[in-house]
Amino acid sequence: LASKCKRPTEESTPLDNVDGGNAPPRRPANPMAGLLYRAAMEGITYLLAEAISTMRRACGNNDDGFRPDRLLVVGGGSRNALWRQMLADVSRTELRFPKESDSAALGAAFQAGAAVANVERRSDNERRREVTMEEYVLEQKIEMEDEIVVPTLDEDTILLYREGRERYLGHATKLFGNEMT
Repeated sequence: LASKCKRPTEESTPLDNVDGGNAPPRRPANPMAGLLYRAAMEGITYLLAEAISTMRRACGNNDDGFRPDRLLVVGGGSRNALWRQMLADVSRTELRFPKESDSAALGAAFQAGAAVANVERRSDNERRREVTMEEYVLEQKIEMEDEIVVPTLDEDTILLYREGRERYLGHATKLFGNEMT
């Protein structure tokens, strides 16, 4: 339902085009359900985008710092086409998806694997430097979906999400203080 609900504007209502296509609008059992669901997805997306921004700032916010050109997205929510595109649009980053069905556990497995690799090196008295998490992950063969989601080039969509994120941060700051920015 959320993907069929237009973002509210002065000219639209939550009942506009809930069926998609050219079908006349019909009143869903709960007309706000799609908008509430979409609002929740946008909130999560804005929070993730803010986490990425925080990492960039913490790493110097320059060309040598944290500047991901793509994100590996995992978990059940990553199967949602609407959320995939929303996350790419808000983060302005390409998204990739592993085929592994339990990919959320993959990150923990990588951390454990990197730790074990370093313990094994120390126990063998190797003089090599320890493997970083990034190096370990890049050494692994991860089968990826063919689909790659790229951010939209539509300026209206970019502006809507930028304004939505600013509103989100304003409300979050009122609720949680400066911890959000």
